[in-house]
Amino acid sequence: MSDDSSSGKAPVGGTGVVHLWWRVLPSAVMEAVVHRYEQSGVLPETRSGLDGEIARALGDADDRHHFPVSEADSPRWELFRSLERKFGHLLGVAHPKPVRLEATRAQLVEGGEIDLYFWVGRTGLKRGDRLELRYCPVPDYPVQLHCYARVKTLRRSPDGQRIRVDCIFETLPEPRGGGAGRGLTRLEPGKSVAPVPSRGGDLPVRGEVSGGEPLAVRVSTAERVVVAPPKAAVAPPVERIVVAPSMAAKVPTVDLPVLPPKEVPDTLKAREAKWEKILAQGKQLAEAVPKADPAKADLVRPMPMEDSGRQDYRVNDLVPMGWKVISEVEFAQVTGQFEATRVFSLRPRVAEQEEVRAALAEFEERLKRRRSRARRLVSWFSEQLMTFFFRSNSGNEEEFFHALTLLLAAVVAELAGQLGENQGEAIQFLSMLKDKLDLIRRRDVQGSRMIREELEKLQESLREVGRGLDKAYEALLQVSPTLAEKMLNFSSALDAIDLTHYDFPKDESLGLVDAMFPFPVNLSATGVAFRTRREGLKRGDPVEVRLSLSVDGKSWETFLCYGRIVFVQGPERDRRTRVACHLSHKSVRAGDVLSMHIARKQREMLAEGKDMGGKGPPDR
Repeated sequence: MSDDSSSGKAPVGGTGVVHLWWRVLPSAVMEAVVHRYEQSGVLPETRSGLDGEIARALGDADDRHHFPVSEADSPRWELFRSLERKFGHLLGVAHPKPVRLEATRAQLVEGGEIDLYFWVGRTGLKRGDRLELRYCPVPDYPVQLHCYARVKTLRRSPDGQRIRVDCIFETLPEPRGGGAGRGLTRLEPGKSVAPVPSRGGDLPVRGEVSGGEPLAVRVSTAERVVVAPPKAAVAPPVERIVVAPSMAAKVPTVDLPVLPPKEVPDTLKAREAKWEKILAQGKQLAEAVPKADPAKADLVRPMPMEDSGRQDYRVNDLVPMGWKVISEVEFAQVTGQFEATRVFSLRPRVAEQEEVRAALAEFEERLKRRRSRARRLVSWFSEQLMTFFFRSNSGNEEEFFHALTLLLAAVVAELAGQLGENQGEAIQFLSMLKDKLDLIRRRDVQGSRMIREELEKLQESLREVGRGLDKAYEALLQVSPTLAEKMLNFSSALDAIDLTHYDFPKDESLGLVDAMFPFPVNLSATGVAFRTRREGLKRGDPVEVRLSLSVDGKSWETFLCYGRIVFVQGPERDRRTRVACHLSHKSVRAGDVLSMHIARKQREMLAEGKDMGGKGPPDR
């Protein structure tokens, strides 16, 4: 992301993802906010003493002219001038004082140790500072979220020029439903909230509900659309019962008889034993990944015989794989349909992405018939965004890259609708956007392995491309204003791409166009274990796994499986986390091919003793 965040209007080559309004609260203001919340249960504005300031402003305003309304010859315009002066004076006081407003990258974190982070330049922030935040999570959601947060950590970027501020919500952002963060609840419009006493001067802790303030925003189709990471999931409402001290003192105490403990049913015991067994297998899978040596056949051994008579094998291998964490709702829908029909259907978000891909293919065919030079660039962008979509490991990233693909489709539709005589400026703009996306990928994927001089050179190249995009935008604006605005939206959205946690192949010759690439895993008939750069994973998360397997080592079949994460450990020194997944839902064919794939790999290792680390499956 670019460092240009000093102005409210984002340049073409800079960042303009989320306009985040924030400031540090002094201790006196913080105490006033806590006191007001204790009295009313509603988060106030951090502007104490506003009533007195307004009264003084009205008293000091120039109001020397007094004209009775009953006099027919009264110069009414003097009355209006006096009223205008008062009103202007009042607005000067009541309007919020100058605050820090930055156009910076703000990312909501779902289910992690933090709730939100954003990037700033030089700042005097320190750990433990309390912040007041206002932000709009997505462009098509014109509601301003208002909350209070605490600074947890400050991290400096690899180039040393920016600082990442990790925040934890102290109150819940509630704009009449919606928002993100752990423990978030929905409130009905107009529903009153019981006041919650503070703890030693602190704001209400996580889980206590605070009122939200909707902001009326005028939306225009001519405005630039900025794609931000999508909204996180919202938890169901939580009922709270507040008992006054006076009422608690009147409640009589009753001694309840001690009941004998209930016996746990055998079915419940069997279910708990089943999950404990799965957890133990997952731990063994995860521990086998860094310790196994494929060159030694004695490490590839069969599992003990199960009750069902099946022998469960394990083996380390390189197989094309893709995985992602999905929501509980999607997991229930997919698995429910699979149990009814024994067939997996596309999730709704994937089906929508396939529809956009089909529309892009039609536009590419139209450009091909017109022999437009933009067709190759459009095809390249389509492949990259589809790859990013299928390599994403969470629902938030899927929605973000789906929205980015929609922006590309809008650009291509406008480009295909033109006659072709003024496409030179558009092709130049697309070519520079291709360079920009390629530099972003190199920065995020290879930045950790670069030396400081190489990273600074890459950052300078990004800034140079940004300056070139500014000039190309001005030239395209003179030819086609509509196409220029759509390309500007697409360029601004590219700045929000963050690939630092993606698991890319070390062999760069494999390219980026394939969503599945050889992935080092530990396979068994019940699950798969691997290591990933992804953070925020936890036990019990539902996952979708795509595996390419081979019975004979020549032909490969891709299978879709679903299950849950049963083990998470890390991150380790290399910033990777060990993860084990139990694949509870897979087709009969997938289970048979998985067992035959493991047996074939075991026979090869026993017969030849080959090192699988340097040899993966053939390119598909």
